[in-house]
Amino acid sequence: MAPKVVIDWSFQSIERAPEDKCVLKFAHQWTKNHNFKCIIKFGNLKVEGKQCGCQIAKCDFHLGCLTRYRFSLRSSRVFTELHKPSQPGDYFILVEKWKECDPNAEINVKRAKKENLKTFFDAHLSPTETNRRMDDRGMPAAERLADRTISNRRQTVKNTPGLSTSKRYDGEFISTLKAFCNKDHENFTVITDNVIVTEERVSIPFYNKALSKIATGVSNAAGSIYWSMDATFNTNIHNLALLMIGVAASVLLSDSSLPSMRLVPIVFLVGHTENFEAYEAVIAAAQNVYTIFGIDIFPNEGPSRVSNV
Repeated sequence: MAPKVVIDWSFQSIERAPEDKCVLKFAHQWTKNHNFKCIIKFGNLKVEGKQCGCQIAKCDFHLGCLTRYRFSLRSSRVFTELHKPSQPGDYFILVEKWKECDPNAEINVKRAKKENLKTFFDAHLSPTETNRRMDDRGMPAAERLADRTISNRRQTVKNTPGLSTSKRYDGEFISTLKAFCNKDHENFTVITDNVIVTEERVSIPFYNKALSKIATGVSNAAGSIYWSMDATFNTNIHNLALLMIGVAASVLLSDSSLPSMRLVPIVFLVGHTENFEAYEAVIAAAQNVYTIFGIDIFPNEGPSRVSNV
């Protein structure tokens, strides 16, 4: 059994404790302000003979790096222990350090990619601009972001017309959506019983009659049925998401000996975001539509599956 490593913590600083005295929240903010890439875990230590909790931040940017920072909540007596002038206030955060980072140590590529992803996408750069900036920085191939990652990254839209920074839709935008829901459309039908349009939430399910009839034929002719869901994003100034659920089936065409996959979308939903509630709403709407068109969700012949692609 390997001997236990004794850590000799050295004084780093004393910081005023936040009002909620949350050491974990303080540790996250402190390491962010000091650009210390780390993982933070709960630890234990003895203060004045009593067992107390603390937060320990360990370097996660360099492989094998032993650098750590320890954050613990202390009373004003900590100044006496450290032989420093007393300060007004009841509680403080004592920050201690162990070891120094080796700038020549091997970089943790996985963490480096995570940091690069956050840096580039917080700036809301296009994929082309992202690749150009990575080239300008001479970024090693191992740390570069893949084209698929760049293309599929969700971006937060801020200060868009009709939507404030608190993500509350204005009256004009709400009126436009409600008028859309109440209007008769030639190619699709809005499921008005399930519509939600408020200042903070949008959920508008609708379906296409022609596609529903095609899906009925596909589901009846197919050997294996899959119910597939997908969503678009970053396609409009209000950052609304368009969700879809439909029939995905393997079919055997007359001119081919190999089966092929066909996906027919049936039910759609315009929502304020892509989350669990949005998928739950589009599935609920789909169940009603399937009943109307007599589409068997679980046919007697062949397996049935549901997937989110």
